[in-house]
Amino acid sequence: MMVRRFERCFSLKRIHREPCSSRFLLMSPVDSNNREWPPKDPVFGQRYLTTVIALYVLFSSLWIFVSDELLNRFISDPVLQLRFAIAKGWLFIAITTTLLYRLIRRFFLALQEQHFAQIQSAYELTENIPVGIYALLLRPGEKIARFTYVSPRFLELIGLTRAELERNPHSPYTQLHPDDLDAWMKQNLDTFASKQPFQGEVRLLVDGQIRWIAAESNPRSLPDGSTLWEGVIMDITPRKQAEAQIGLEQQRYRLLADNVTDNIWTMDLQGRFTYLSPSIENLLGYTVDEAMAMSNLDFLTPEERAREEARVQDMQVAAQDSQPAAFNGQISEHECIRKDGRRIWVEVSVNTLTNAQGEIIGLSGITRDITARKRAEQQVFELNATLEQRVRERTDARKRTSERLELALQATRDGLWDWNLATNQATVSESYWDMLGYIGNSLDDSAQTLFLDLLHPDDRDGILAEARTALYETGHYALEFRLRTRDGGYRWVLSRGQVVERDGSGQPLRAIGTHVDITERKAALDRLSESESRFRRLFEYLPVAYQSLDIEGNWLDANPKMAELMGFDHAEDLRGRNFADFWQNDPAPRFADTFANFKDSGFVNGDLQLQRRDGTPVTAHIVGYVQRDDAGRFERTHCVLLDVTERRALETQIRVINASLEQKVAERTADLARANAAKSQFLAHMSHEIRTPMNAILGFAQLLARENLNSAHRLMIERINQSGRSLLGIINDILDFSKIEAGQMSVESRPFWLDALLEQVDSLMGLQARGKGLELRVEAPSITGQLTGDALRLEQVLINLIGNAIKFTSAGCVVLRVRPLTVSEDSVRLRFEVEDTGIGMSETARANLFQSFSQADSSITRRFGGTGLGLSISKRLVELMGGEIGVDSIEGQGSLFWFELPFAASGHGLITEAGAAPALAPDPVPEPSGPSLAGLRLLVADDNQINLFLVENALKREGAEVVLVQDGQLAVDCLRASPDRFDAVLMDVQMPIMDGLAATREIRRDSRLRALPIIALTAGVLPEEREAALEAGMNDFHPKPIDIDDLARLIRHWCPAR
Repeated sequence: MMVRRFERCFSLKRIHREPCSSRFLLMSPVDSNNREWPPKDPVFGQRYLTTVIALYVLFSSLWIFVSDELLNRFISDPVLQLRFAIAKGWLFIAITTTLLYRLIRRFFLALQEQHFAQIQSAYELTENIPVGIYALLLRPGEKIARFTYVSPRFLELIGLTRAELERNPHSPYTQLHPDDLDAWMKQNLDTFASKQPFQGEVRLLVDGQIRWIAAESNPRSLPDGSTLWEGVIMDITPRKQAEAQIGLEQQRYRLLADNVTDNIWTMDLQGRFTYLSPSIENLLGYTVDEAMAMSNLDFLTPEERAREEARVQDMQVAAQDSQPAAFNGQISEHECIRKDGRRIWVEVSVNTLTNAQGEIIGLSGITRDITARKRAEQQVFELNATLEQRVRERTDARKRTSERLELALQATRDGLWDWNLATNQATVSESYWDMLGYIGNSLDDSAQTLFLDLLHPDDRDGILAEARTALYETGHYALEFRLRTRDGGYRWVLSRGQVVERDGSGQPLRAIGTHVDITERKAALDRLSESESRFRRLFEYLPVAYQSLDIEGNWLDANPKMAELMGFDHAEDLRGRNFADFWQNDPAPRFADTFANFKDSGFVNGDLQLQRRDGTPVTAHIVGYVQRDDAGRFERTHCVLLDVTERRALETQIRVINASLEQKVAERTADLARANAAKSQFLAHMSHEIRTPMNAILGFAQLLARENLNSAHRLMIERINQSGRSLLGIINDILDFSKIEAGQMSVESRPFWLDALLEQVDSLMGLQARGKGLELRVEAPSITGQLTGDALRLEQVLINLIGNAIKFTSAGCVVLRVRPLTVSEDSVRLRFEVEDTGIGMSETARANLFQSFSQADSSITRRFGGTGLGLSISKRLVELMGGEIGVDSIEGQGSLFWFELPFAASGHGLITEAGAAPALAPDPVPEPSGPSLAGLRLLVADDNQINLFLVENALKREGAEVVLVQDGQLAVDCLRASPDRFDAVLMDVQMPIMDGLAATREIRRDSRLRALPIIALTAGVLPEEREAALEAGMNDFHPKPIDIDDLARLIRHWCPAR
């Protein structure tokens, strides 16, 4: 670091010709980019290195050869030869060292000169460019960045000297215009917070004058976590002044345009307006904003639009060819539609807008209202047109009549015929031939051929008689019959005829008429008739009731099933009756409201309470809709009804039965809850009663273990400890299982360090593994952030699984392995594996492994012991924490228990590679070498004399001064009498006269004793008991049976000063 700082200062002295300041460093552009020194030149270095090696080899070879020859030639004494050889070696070292030093020094001087030349070039560049260069550095924890480099042009632009900037790194902000200061500072702070590129414009006050500058910079991150913005500023004052002048000129022109009655406009080559004067509102009725959002084509009538679109295309072609003269001065007239729908005529004069290169970029023009002039012209035109029209009308009247008739026939594709009854000749139209598939004039023109011969044999006699009667009596007819087509088939025809000429006696001479092809209509009618027949059959035999009502609720139609539902024999008996007469319980108003809602909504779906003809009640489920005409008016209803009387009665019975069952379930649930509560209370009481003597057994065993015993006695003490701990584990398992079965087990969600938890598990279980001659290995990635979950339950599961692995493994090792499955910014899912080299399991054993009170087989229980609850509890705990657990095992080859858990996570880069240094909590305080509680004065309150004797002996062995009392009241009295006497209190909870909780509350009421540490010593281990102790004011909680070392560490934690 010192060499680097010297090099930086040295380079700055050469460039800036000023001393290096340790308080405010103005870095050069080369230094700001962290360029390496000395610069690396591979060609130069390789060539120089080759030269040095060659010279060294040549010199050493000559030295050895020549010196040995001279020594052998002139000195024959071996002793003198040895002395001269030693001197020769030292001389060789001195000479080669001197030569190497000079060569290396020359190499570095050459590289240094090259580096200084690069720095000088970069600095001259910053001195001569017309913009100011600067660098801002934001260190971690700072909100405002500091200037670390500014070029001379930068200082010139902001009006400061380098000395002023060195005195106050934030002095450039004092040059800001007061009106721009807040916005500029906010923009800077936002940029520093987001570490984004910066771009902005601001005013400065330099020597009392306003100067506009534009600034741009880009950030980059440095290895130490800082962020460096490198950017430039430039003077934009001339541009801003030009923009202000242009705005003033535009304001003058706009004022002129706003007061002209004609509309002035400009538009681009796509027909979009870029400017409209306010007179557009008087001209077309649109506001300027409305008109700007429209195209010029939107104002034109449909007739004008097509012509103007073509003209716009011509304009775009002229723009591409750069021919502005093609449109300059053009004047055109257009009919427009005002906003209120009125049509007006306008005159438009157009000129082109060009850029500096002469290219057309748009149009400008003036639009003038010429409606009055056009109306006058139109009146003259209409007078002339009226005269000409009258002449044409009389000339073309007859022709138009004929054409209309022909067009009508062509449009309808009907065949036209003209029959001369006197000669029996007929004339037909082309469409007549087309209808039947014949080619025109392929048949003669006799009526016999055209009509009679083509009639279907079944239709001939009847049709001839009806036609003759109609023509001779009424003079017209309309008949349907079939005519043969060219391909031999038949088509249905509607023939209409009218007598148009008679003789003197009134006999018909001539008739005309039409033939209409109705084949498709007849086919549709046949299909409709068939469909109606099918529907009627379905309607009659439908297994559900159907009805149709009119707007008053009267039956229009019903099927037999509906009649049966209402108690009638025939559906016809319902027609004309009103549906309201069959409703139960005051039917008229209820039916009126329901039917009105049905007609309004158009749909109905629900149950109806009806009564049959004989008065018996019936429940019917109805589904229906309203049929309306094209105008939305009511026509009729269509509904189907299903008799659900028996179903609803059955549902009512089911509801009654369900209510009865639910009542019984609730009663059984309450009984079960009371039984669980009683069981939990019994287990808690039994746990307390067992832990009290266990406290004495394990406690005295720990004290005896510290005595100077022989190996046999020490082995006995160890067996007592092991058996007691085993019994304690069984009690804990039963309590946990009881809480799980009662649904009282809960998990917490708190931050914890996984590395610390794994280290604690390794510490707890490693001693047990080594006691059996096994190796316990922990393989886990380093977790650089905290996880959120229930660390206590996780540790319980791990200890349970590792304890089982150690129990069932006689040789080899046990491995705890942790690996991530999924990792995101805020969560992680981990897989925990415990693998052993023990006895393994068969497939049959694995099937019942996680069941309560179950082990692989009875022989395992006899051989290894245990309640069979551990794995069941572990499974329940893992599932409570949102995970899953399983096992893979081969009999005789070991087992691998695994479980997966999700955790919330905090911190980036959560998972690092396995074997990395764990990010743990601070290292634990080293254990003291002497008595751990020496000098502490402790008050112990317990009603059990054996517990008092045990605790007194244990604490005194650790060097503490101990005072014993038998109940809470005595403890309170003792403390009130001597509030400064004791360093901590060890308080049992269940005591006569005054229990530990009440005693703690009394102690905390005394202001002199509020800071005194109170630690609960109790056989109650349930979470609610722990919470009750803490709520009463106790500082910590130590369960019985006590562990003397753990109790000593806990006391030292709360009494660190001693």
